[in-house]
Amino acid sequence: MKQEDVASLIMRVRLKFGLRFSPREDYRCRQLAQSYLVTSGYKRIYHYHVRKTGGTSINHMFLALSGASGSQAFEALARSRDYRVTMDKKIFVGWNRRLIEQGNYYYAFSHIPAHQIKLPDQTFTITCLRDPVRRLLSYYNMLLDYREAELFRPDLEIESKRLGDSFSDFIDKAPRKHLQRQLYMFSANYDLQEALERIMNCSYLLFTDSLADDVADLARILGLDLHIEHTRRSTRNSSLTSADKRLAEIALEPELRLFEELRRLGLAQG
Repeated sequence: MKQEDVASLIMRVRLKFGLRFSPREDYRCRQLAQSYLVTSGYKRIYHYHVRKTGGTSINHMFLALSGASGSQAFEALARSRDYRVTMDKKIFVGWNRRLIEQGNYYYAFSHIPAHQIKLPDQTFTITCLRDPVRRLLSYYNMLLDYREAELFRPDLEIESKRLGDSFSDFIDKAPRKHLQRQLYMFSANYDLQEALERIMNCSYLLFTDSLADDVADLARILGLDLHIEHTRRSTRNSSLTSADKRLAEIALEPELRLFEELRRLGLAQG
């Protein structure tokens, strides 16, 4: 099992069975975070991580600011008792809603939808979005890889059972919040205007198809030495038939309209 898979396994099992609280560590981090200023007017960075958009690579990129490699810092974070680590005087937090909402960190991330979390003021927020059909195919491939590898991850254990025997089975069985995850991340009711408003309120938008250029621009804005290194890429080369692509487009129609609006506003390419 790869090092990053072991870290993910530890993290997800501990999320399921609970985290430890440490008032003393909370106090120490609150004192340390008071001096943070990531860029003018912002004290911290938070990443709304949408699955299969390149978000893990983005997390590793920021975690590398710890002085360790991104994968080493990720493993340390996954093994920590509350998903919080301090490295090179920078506090990093993952997945822990309580700590994310407290705001005592340099960089944090989670898959928690924007409508389910309240970030403190002066938080520089980022997210990465991807062509909906390509993202869905990548998600499908991830579940196929998981099923074949026979690993244990509580979240994917449930999701992989909905694969069925074909892509059309998967489309029929997968919950809407997984199929249209980019829309759901920013609107509980899958409302295009609400999602668009929340996306537009992010401090910076990245797109998978232009990730290298977007990272270079973000590094310039933040004044940080950021370098993207792609992680967790599937080796599977499956593609969609024209019929399956049409099924995906029907299932993703509201999210595709969201992307059309982003393109109209000049925020997304294509």
